Parts: sequence; C-alpha cells; structure tokens
Amino acid sequence: MKKYLSVALTNAAEGRDTDYNEWYEKQHVFDVLAIPGVKSAQRFRMSEQSRQQLGFRYMALYEIETSDITEIHKAIAARAGTPAMPRSDAVGTDRMFLDYEVISPRITAEEARQKRPAT
Repeated sequence: MKKYLSVALTNAAEGRDTDYNEWYEKQHVFDVLAIPGVKSAQRFRMSEQSRQQLGFRYMALYEIETSDITEIHKAIAARAGTPAMPRSDAVGTDRMFLDYEVISPRITAEEARQKRPAT
C-alpha cells in the first residue's frame, strides 16, 4: 500500500464561513473518513501572518493508504451529492485538490537533533 497526503484547498461562499465550517466539521469530514483507505483528517485556516496568501482560506489534510489513489477519487465522486456525502451551498466555488505520495519517513525535530550527520 502506498501512503498519500491529500490536500483540499477551499473557501466558504461569501459570508458563509460559519455555515461552511459547521458543515465541514460535523458532516463532511466524517463522510470522507468513511471511505476505505482514508485514515485521518485535519483542518486548517490560513494564518493572517502567512508569508504568502494563495487565495484559499481553508485547508484539509487527509492521510490515505491505498494501492491506487484513483480509487479514492472514484469513491469521492460516486458519493458526492448523495446521502453518503451531501454537498453544502456554503462551500465556495474555488477549490483545489492535490495528492502527494509519501516518499520519506516523518522526522521530528528531536530525531533530527539526535541523528544529524556530522559535517
């Protein structure tokens, strides 16, 4: 099985941040996590102190384990707009979805201090 980090960049519809966040946190994240292979989810809001603003206020990260990431895409597409994954009119129209395949182990700062090669 390959491991992926799937990134969803989104915005709320104009003036609908409260509705959007409520739908995402109480409905959508659980609908996505019901898909076999989706292991975890975590949401973020763009910091006002970010060095760059890309036009997306919200980001969700999903950890996925699958032999074929396109199967996850197909599962999402099949469920979208059904009772298994209802849509919300509080979601803005600008969205971006990216999948990254994990190519190295996660290293903590503590591990790095202990294992850093001498130069």
